[in-house]
Amino acid sequence: YLSFIPEKHDVLVGVMGTGIDIDLPMFDGFIYTNPYEIDGNGVDDDFNGVVDDVHGASFLYEGENTRREDFVVVSSNVVEDDSDHETRVASIIASKQMPGVNFRGISDTPGKIKLVPIKVKQYTYDFWDLTHLAAMKYAISVLGVNSVGVDIINASFGDKVHFSYNPIDDEYKKFFSIGKIVVAAAGNVPYSFTQEPCEYSDSICV
Repeated sequence: YLSFIPEKHDVLVGVMGTGIDIDLPMFDGFIYTNPYEIDGNGVDDDFNGVVDDVHGASFLYEGENTRREDFVVVSSNVVEDDSDHETRVASIIASKQMPGVNFRGISDTPGKIKLVPIKVKQYTYDFWDLTHLAAMKYAISVLGVNSVGVDIINASFGDKVHFSYNPIDDEYKKFFSIGKIVVAAAGNVPYSFTQEPCEYSDSICV
């Protein structure tokens, strides 16, 4: 895939899931910085729907009871990982080898690869269709009015996922139609069927 990317173009990898602990030293040089967002000014400078999303975004649901019909999606720039799941996944994709640690990412030298945390889950709980939809829209157009999205989505959700909400399907098809890639977990739990988005023929299912 990198052979098709112009030399000066960063490859943006959207890591969708529980967030990333972006301040860890192993990620130095690998975390995406939004050039159109002014950090801390409380304004959505690039008009992508998220305020101050300098290093990614989160889309979580809030509600006062267990009725999902009453939940609302809340976006923010808080991308820290609640469970270490996506932090571990991100470290496999791109991270530096640290002193005394016999581990490094597939991309181990800062350069082309930039990780974009897209948080849609707290801890390892299942997430809601509307938060998933918001995250997909963000992935397709991270830079808002500049219409630049991530090049690759890593979807290691860790739970059974059903896309009962058809617009999510539309967003994945749109993502594939513009030549982008989804790398998805075949399943992290013992179900007898392939989890979505692995069921899309255009996904790389692992």
